[in-house]
Amino acid sequence: MSTRELLLLGDSLLAEVGWRRTQTLEDALGPAWRTFNCATSGFTAAQSLEQAPVHARMEPAAVLVSLGTNDASIERQVTVEAFTAHLADLLVVFDGTQRVLLLPPGLHDEAAVDPYRAAARHVAVAVGAPTIDGRELAETVRAAGGSPFVEDGVHFADAMYDALADELAALLR
Repeated sequence: MSTRELLLLGDSLLAEVGWRRTQTLEDALGPAWRTFNCATSGFTAAQSLEQAPVHARMEPAAVLVSLGTNDASIERQVTVEAFTAHLADLLVVFDGTQRVLLLPPGLHDEAAVDPYRAAARHVAVAVGAPTIDGRELAETVRAAGGSPFVEDGVHFADAMYDALADELAALLR
């Protein structure tokens, strides 16, 4: 059985996927998959784009990208237009790779992230990449009686990572 690589790129929503959560992903995907986490807390689309050519040399079978939360933050003040261009350029770097976008669930002020979510969805459609909607995923976790976020209201709790693993596995099979 040949090994397939899953590359995680983007912000802290994926950067916090440590060994135990990596195992959850690989268990959901199956024994042929290995996960490489190259996501970095605090990263914007521009920062991920800078590193993308190096990561693309791995020639992963799939890449899961989580961006938009930091771009939307008031501290960064990245325009939606700049975010859109950087995200589109990043996905082009991985042309020929199965690409999946995790749409950000939102910040404490969900309205702030909504234009970035819409832009990411638009870019995904343009390149034919499926999306996992972080906001819908959080609602699914809540409906099942779980807590999707840790105390800060932004970062994922274990139940959210479990649900993400299941969604990703369904897309990559």
